[in-house]
Amino acid sequence: MKTLVLHLGLQKTGSTSIQETLVYNPVPLAEAGYLYAQLNWPGEVNSNHSFPMIVAFSGGWQTNPEIERRNWQADGLKTHFMAEILRALDTDQNVIFSGEDISDIPVEGLRAFSDLAREKGFAVRPIMFVRPPLEFITSMSQTRIRHGDPFHIFEGQKSANIDACLQVWPDMTCIVFQKAARHPKGPCGMLVDAFGLSSPDRYEVVSANNSMSDFSTRIIGHINRQIPLYLDGAVNPLRHYLDTEPLAQIAGPKFILTQSEFMSIREFLQEENAAIAGLLGPEFCDRTFNFNVTPDPWGAQALGELAEAMQPLRPEMQDCIRGYFSLSPDVSPTDRTLAREILREGPKR
Repeated sequence: MKTLVLHLGLQKTGSTSIQETLVYNPVPLAEAGYLYAQLNWPGEVNSNHSFPMIVAFSGGWQTNPEIERRNWQADGLKTHFMAEILRALDTDQNVIFSGEDISDIPVEGLRAFSDLAREKGFAVRPIMFVRPPLEFITSMSQTRIRHGDPFHIFEGQKSANIDACLQVWPDMTCIVFQKAARHPKGPCGMLVDAFGLSSPDRYEVVSANNSMSDFSTRIIGHINRQIPLYLDGAVNPLRHYLDTEPLAQIAGPKFILTQSEFMSIREFLQEENAAIAGLLGPEFCDRTFNFNVTPDPWGAQALGELAEAMQPLRPEMQDCIRGYFSLSPDVSPTDRTLAREILREGPKR
């Protein structure tokens, strides 16, 4: 029987790096008897199988912002992606599917895909990397802000996704993300080892580290709140996707929740840790809860980097940034004064 390795994420566990690495290294994969499924998106090739799988095996996807952002028509999309999945399964080789959002598919959809794979002669071997709840919430909040959400702490519940996958595949391989990250070849190397996909040393890892500093995260989140990326279901004419990217490069301390932000989700964190402990064990849970009692000061260097990063931005966004330093309670009096001096004239054009 053929094998279908199904990498289910979860989000914020190096999934993009895994996908790009497997695409970039077809030779060691072929030597192990595997190929990485190619699911063509309309007008492009994308290594992430999440969206095609969600469209093919779940409902409610028609309002997904991905459709608006890519200017796609929803009509015919389900038929297109189902045909792509069937084509990928029409092979005599072992196959790998990977998508960090596949676990968002309801149980019925996951079971339908599993049944389809079995009909095509595959034994499905799922694998999932899991971050503790606070780590996941912090990282996911940052990512959502970077991609256009206003600043808020995203209460990402993954226990329900884990439970759904276990209902379909009780023998699913689950690995603590920190353990996978310590592998010499990172999470992809851990996946390669788990399924014997040749030696990890044969793979050249493609890095996809997109973390931002606390400074970048809060500034971009402020802009997204004051000048939303989307208005009434359409892109704001004052914005475009990833237009705040110059601000993502500002150096500074790692993004971490403040004490008040942590307290606002403390009960949720306790419930999520208890649920995951019941499903996978305590090693997948937070050992401690870390937060910032006092916000880190910006200082002249970071504000200087901000002044440079502001240069390509629209005037409305520049004014919004200056407003952040005038209004935010998290900005110290010293930083407020420095910001007035360093940012007062705006970028030179």
